[in-house]
Amino acid sequence: MAPTPHAGRLRRYTVAMIMVVAFLSYVDRQIITILIQSIKADLGLSDTQIGMLTGVFFSFFYMAAGVPLARISDRGNRRSLIAACVGFWSAMTMFCGMVGSYVQLAIGRMLVATGEAGSAPASYSMLADLFPPQQRTRVIALMSCGSAFGIAFGIYLGGTLNEVLGWRATFLIVGAPGILVALLFWLSVPEPARPDAGGGAAPPQPLIASMLSFLGLKTYRALIFIAILASISAFAMLSWMPAFLIRVHGMSTADVGLKMGTALALGLLLGNLCCGTMADKLGARDPRWLIWTTGIGLLACVPTGLLSLGWPGTDGAIGWYGLFTFFLGFWAPPVISIVMGLVVPRSRALAASTIPILQSVGGALGPLAVGMMSDALAPDHGVVALRYAMAVSLVGCLLGGIAALLGGRLLVREYRVPPS
Repeated sequence: MAPTPHAGRLRRYTVAMIMVVAFLSYVDRQIITILIQSIKADLGLSDTQIGMLTGVFFSFFYMAAGVPLARISDRGNRRSLIAACVGFWSAMTMFCGMVGSYVQLAIGRMLVATGEAGSAPASYSMLADLFPPQQRTRVIALMSCGSAFGIAFGIYLGGTLNEVLGWRATFLIVGAPGILVALLFWLSVPEPARPDAGGGAAPPQPLIASMLSFLGLKTYRALIFIAILASISAFAMLSWMPAFLIRVHGMSTADVGLKMGTALALGLLLGNLCCGTMADKLGARDPRWLIWTTGIGLLACVPTGLLSLGWPGTDGAIGWYGLFTFFLGFWAPPVISIVMGLVVPRSRALAASTIPILQSVGGALGPLAVGMMSDALAPDHGVVALRYAMAVSLVGCLLGGIAALLGGRLLVREYRVPPS
């Protein structure tokens, strides 16, 4: 039965609010990348310590909190969980502006990660219940557009505020709006009904049984491998590009925020929209296109990323970086859409939680590895050591892209269209 106009408006409103949540999540998550140089100078940190701060500390707590919060999402009210998570991580972002030491800042980032771990899986689950399979990649891509704007706006706003008010005030200002959004989400977003997967609305399986059933699928294991490799490259480039432009090209944080933020916004926005449309249309003919789209995007990231790092002029480097982010937008929406088609509705949040969690594995390894390589190469290569370290991180895109192209034969055997 076709949805009523009122139901259609509620679906669109829910998507819009989920996009706002994704936007705030990535503003608060990535704001630290534009503040790296100021924090490093103020607290006297090394690149390895910065890599721990932007990668390992955040990612470890994101991973630790992700599965239990996803389990709560599958069993309880997703709307209330998302609202609580937004309010908590926003308050912890403000706490980061009040710290007096590296340890306190690390604790703040760990708590931000704990809050953020619960919103994405619950959001994916809600979207999968609201939209049929043939529309899911596009809708998930819209959520990713919110994340893309969050990354870009966070870099732009952070660069501007840091120049005027400093890094501590920047954390306080960017965290405050989330408190209001959390309240609005809780009061105005309806909890969608969960579809019947057949045989009655059975409760979720026990946690271990659910995870083992996921891991029994070869496609699911392939997606794990792809997500980790893609995230190593993605977070290494996203986390260190502001510092690269400041050190190697001599840009100010305000200029980086404006120019890099614009390139990021356009690149990720257009990449996610093109990916969602292409994957849904081609995937309707042959489901292998879902994973092939991911592979094409990741492989295209390698030359564009290398050109952004090696280009001698500032504008050219930022332009190639924008093209890199365009292709980077191709990998996640199809992967999440595939996961939604591999599991029953009552396990969607748990299954989907593995993708952000695995992104956090890459988010831990990528920035830390770049920081360690940069410190090791700095005595011989100076500020350009960061260029070489970031270039090495692109191996993740190369291997992930190859794995995605080879994964089509697994997908065609295991992917099924659920009843909703």
